[in-house]
Amino acid sequence: MPRLDLALEAALSDRYIIETAIGEGGMAVVYRAKDRKHGRTVALKVMRAEVASDIGAQRFLDEIRIAAQLNHPHIVALHDSGEAAGWLYYVMPYVAGESLRTRLAREESLPEPEAVAIVREICDALSYAHRLGIVHRDIKPENILLFEGHATLADFGIARAVGSAWIAEGDRLTVAGHAIGTPAYMSPEQITAERDIDGRADIYSLGCVLYEMLTGRSPFAGASAGAMMAARFRGDAPSLEGLGIVGDGVARAVACAMALDPVDRFETATAFADALASTSVAAPARKSIVVLPFTNLRSDAENEYFSDGLTEEIISDLSKVAALRVISRTSAMMLKGNVERIPAIARRLGVRYALEGSIRKAGNSVRISAQLIDATNDSQLWSDKYTGTLDDVFDLQERVSREIVHALDVTLTADEDRRLAWRPIADARVYDFYLRARQGMHRMSAESIARTAALLDEGLRLAPDNPLLEAAKGQLEIWRAKTSAGYDEALMRRVEDRALELAAKHPTLGEVHALLGGIALERGDLISAIRRVRRATALNSFPEWTLWLGFCYLSGGAIQEFKALARELVDIDPLWQPSWGQLAASELFDGRFAAALPPAERALTLDPEGLLSGWFYAYVLALNGRLAELQVQVTRLSAVDAESPYTRQAVALADALAGNHARAREVLTTVGDLGVDAHLRFHLAESWIAAGDHDRGLRELSQATEGFHPAAFIAMYNPLFQTVRADPRFKAIVVEAERRSAEFRRRAIETASS
Repeated sequence: MPRLDLALEAALSDRYIIETAIGEGGMAVVYRAKDRKHGRTVALKVMRAEVASDIGAQRFLDEIRIAAQLNHPHIVALHDSGEAAGWLYYVMPYVAGESLRTRLAREESLPEPEAVAIVREICDALSYAHRLGIVHRDIKPENILLFEGHATLADFGIARAVGSAWIAEGDRLTVAGHAIGTPAYMSPEQITAERDIDGRADIYSLGCVLYEMLTGRSPFAGASAGAMMAARFRGDAPSLEGLGIVGDGVARAVACAMALDPVDRFETATAFADALASTSVAAPARKSIVVLPFTNLRSDAENEYFSDGLTEEIISDLSKVAALRVISRTSAMMLKGNVERIPAIARRLGVRYALEGSIRKAGNSVRISAQLIDATNDSQLWSDKYTGTLDDVFDLQERVSREIVHALDVTLTADEDRRLAWRPIADARVYDFYLRARQGMHRMSAESIARTAALLDEGLRLAPDNPLLEAAKGQLEIWRAKTSAGYDEALMRRVEDRALELAAKHPTLGEVHALLGGIALERGDLISAIRRVRRATALNSFPEWTLWLGFCYLSGGAIQEFKALARELVDIDPLWQPSWGQLAASELFDGRFAAALPPAERALTLDPEGLLSGWFYAYVLALNGRLAELQVQVTRLSAVDAESPYTRQAVALADALAGNHARAREVLTTVGDLGVDAHLRFHLAESWIAAGDHDRGLRELSQATEGFHPAAFIAMYNPLFQTVRADPRFKAIVVEAERRSAEFRRRAIETASS
């Protein structure tokens, strides 16, 4: 072991007492140390001087800061990081056990059940990190720590911080000539320095680790790093099948994880873990499918809406079947015009089956072709053609849906069969207006709301009193209140009265119950909102309703429940902006500001002109202290919709954080008292406090917490409240928020069990 550097000891002496060196590698030396402030033993990892010089302090600290937000039972936490007299370091808990490398050096190989258990725990950690857009990049036995029968993963963010200048030297890999690890576990795309490395690189590396645990040797032999790397490209990885070491199911799972092409690997670490758990790579019990946008063979705009409508109606039908996991229509329609092969699309979305088809409409005649594909082997399970007229197009679509259910060997319940046959809109023209209105409803700009209202009015002209159109019009009033019109209780009562009439006439129409849930949410009645939205979801599951349900839990301060729903939303609607916005919010309101950045950026990429995606990204930038980027973002947001109270709140917050308090207060005054909902009022309170008007800010905050009270975020995490934390009025607000959150959780549990 290296001797303790006295200069290093002196540089860190105010924070840590360095006791002894306990390990070293190509990048860093690890010391056992005592944390002076907390009196705990820690592992202090100090980057070698030459490596630190090549990385640069800022890049290193930026990457470590993101990794430090990870909070998972199978990830070694990062307590601290920094630069001291030229040394770059980071601090982790001291794990009293041993590394997997030490265990393998002593025992050579592990029994199958123990090896699989270790990998499944690491898969759990990777699945969590990958959802946040964070890839480890250096999975190897040295970074897997074993303690009291469990495995934890260390060194997140280090490989990314070091960079991509990999150079082979002997049997090691180096960056700028400095050893940083072995090539035995690197994915092919890392070796070839691909730009877009994703979580499948970690899955490959973990497959190599599992192979070594089971056999006692690396899957790739070679006298040098170059030979090991070249071995990957000479064919498939060595197989465990037929060796008699493990069962065929585990052998196939390892082979899938170590596939040369990323598209042939497990799409997610969770899928790898599931395959190991079942000792096979069979499809999960709940069959998964994506309905790809049907191709309009006439290639004209008039018929484009018709083909899109058919696609969305089939998705709606299949979503009513509990035994199927169906990628939502929003994500499916994002694939329109996509030229990827079906297996690649299916892996990206985490589904096994795909439906594709085409439609030709000529006058009143319609011809539909469809085929169901098993993406695991790109084989056709079923195909058929249907001919009819516009008058019976919904019957044709229902026949397609039922054929798919039959081909997937799914048995419908009596209730599912009944709902599959029911059509709330019988006129194809009216249904077209409805679908186009739904597409524009959630953009929330004044222009999109006006356009959506016109579409719904045209539909209601053709089909007066249609419950779907009326429910959509009521929902539009909620979105209108969230933009510039403000909340109007008299109008909301009229919308509610009509919704109650519709619910009495159409008790199995989920959209009406969802509307009533949205009204309750606007009023701050979170428990009533949960009851209504759960009722809607039980009737017909839509991602929008999962979004609202999650927001109910966020408003009530039940952050873990909110997180679970956010992950579910990404699973069913991975190409929808609000899915990633909700995932970002679940990290942000849990105090992990840096971890919120990747999903917030993903949301903005999916909807760069959206009001809410742009506003929320600005908020994430603000809480991360990235003020220059915040100024750029609020300028973009103003170009989208300068009049929205959300835009004005973001502009005011940016001005306040830049020190322009007077201008911030002037902007906030223009918002006035529009009767905004509790959520927006909460954020207006933040801006008033940041702008130095604590009295106004605390009044707004007190009122906001009647319907929006994430207590831990208010009490501990939110940096915008730092200047008022000692104020007795703020302390009283915290007490009330905690009381409301506790009461909400109690009643929400009762609601879920009733």
